[in-house]
Amino acid sequence: ILAKPTDWDNPLRSAGLYQSVNTSDPMLELVQHELSQKRLRSYLSEVELPPNLTALYRSSRLAIEENGASTLYIALGFLKWFETPASEAPRYAPILLLPVELVRRTARMGFVIRSREEEPMLNITLLEKLRQDFGITIPGLETLPHDQSGVDVSAIFNTIRRAIMAQSRWDVEEQIVLGTFSFSKFILWNDIHNNSKHLLKNKIVASLVSGKLEWQVAPEQPRDLDMAFSPSSIALPISTDSSQLEAVIASGEGKSFVLHGPPGTGKSQTITNIIANALYAGKKVLFVAAKKAALDVVESRLNSIGLGPFCLELHSNKAKKTSVIEQLKQASEAIRKMPPGGYEAEATRLSALRAELNGYVSALHHSWPFGLSLYEAFSRYSTLEASPEKVVFPSALFASLTSIQLTDWDDAVGSLEIVAGLVGSPKKHPWWGIRASQYSPQLKGEIATALTEYIAQLKAADVVVKNVSSALCFKRIPTSRAHTDALTKLTRTFLDLPEVPSTMIAVSNPEATFTRIKELVKHGRKRDEIEASLLQKFSKG
Repeated sequence: ILAKPTDWDNPLRSAGLYQSVNTSDPMLELVQHELSQKRLRSYLSEVELPPNLTALYRSSRLAIEENGASTLYIALGFLKWFETPASEAPRYAPILLLPVELVRRTARMGFVIRSREEEPMLNITLLEKLRQDFGITIPGLETLPHDQSGVDVSAIFNTIRRAIMAQSRWDVEEQIVLGTFSFSKFILWNDIHNNSKHLLKNKIVASLVSGKLEWQVAPEQPRDLDMAFSPSSIALPISTDSSQLEAVIASGEGKSFVLHGPPGTGKSQTITNIIANALYAGKKVLFVAAKKAALDVVESRLNSIGLGPFCLELHSNKAKKTSVIEQLKQASEAIRKMPPGGYEAEATRLSALRAELNGYVSALHHSWPFGLSLYEAFSRYSTLEASPEKVVFPSALFASLTSIQLTDWDDAVGSLEIVAGLVGSPKKHPWWGIRASQYSPQLKGEIATALTEYIAQLKAADVVVKNVSSALCFKRIPTSRAHTDALTKLTRTFLDLPEVPSTMIAVSNPEATFTRIKELVKHGRKRDEIEASLLQKFSKG
């Protein structure tokens, strides 16, 4: 694409289009020569051309990256029209659109135009505009006319000229413009308009049109997916959780649903599993997204699990005829692989393991007749404060326990808690441990006598403890029950020892003495062993 010659001037029209080059203009010969050398001359100067081409290049690339469709075309011919007979400003609408792409080789070499290998298309938006607003129907363009060079552009222009002859000041301008043209919304509208009868056969589309549900929606019933589906009946190449598994199974059953979730919750993984499972079941999938990025993410995941050859891209630069043919070739050359030899055995093993794990879950969440599950009981128990005391219930009790009995127990515990708060801890009560169920004057006398004897014995025991502690050189006298019990055990050990000299107990460093005693004991035992072996052969003389 070259700029205009520096010595040539062609003023703009008021509406923005340049004046056509007159056949008598000597510049026409230069332009035709350049065209024969595959060079196009523009109306822009060397200063204006680079930024304009750069802007077109970036906008077309942005359209491909965001929507997966190119909007760059060469417009061949423009219809000059006016909104009303009194309008002074003309309007220009492209007639024929040739899909192209801009290729930037280097910053110095600039841009080149390359065909997208798609057929030229008529501006159907213009035809619909003429039909609806001006009552002009142009027949004969349902299929574009062709000549020996391809699409017959002159025949198309002449057909439109004949159709607008009655319109004052209207004309067909034989100009060529490179620009971005988007007809996606009209194409959608036209597709819906021409196929509305077929679309209304779908219950969802019919409901959207009528504003009410056109079918009876069956209520969703909870079901155990692990029990209903074996591992061999579903293809899940990517790890999935229970909610994602439910979506995969619902899609396999032909249900319509909305898969909703914030970013990072695994929607693209779920879509990948849905597509893989559909292919596993021998189905075809059309995956449509508003943004190309969503298509690329899922396509990348499908390639990573080996399903790339079964994906046909119909967007971006992959929509070219050669690219589509190449993709079909790769799919036809894909090698059919049989399932691994141990696939069924492994699926059976996984099913058994899953059933075992589900058995634990079922037992954990099974609701007993008294209204609680084991999980709920654990949860309540974990909220209790730690206590050394334990309440043990016989296992046979739970089979007959009812929710009413459990409520009664709960009320009784609540009452006991209130009473305990008033009287204090039972263990600290003076009467703790008394098992007498009746009181009488005789019992009173017996208790007084027993207490008197008990006090006397405690005083005597206190004297003994002090004496023993002094004899053992203890720095402190035991004051607690545990310390007293330990002293008693130690005393009994000493009493059971045969022939223990008092000097061994009264040593100033008992730890070192005991260590030496242990060594002597080892030698004594060794002596006894040697003596016994000698007595087997000899007798004492």
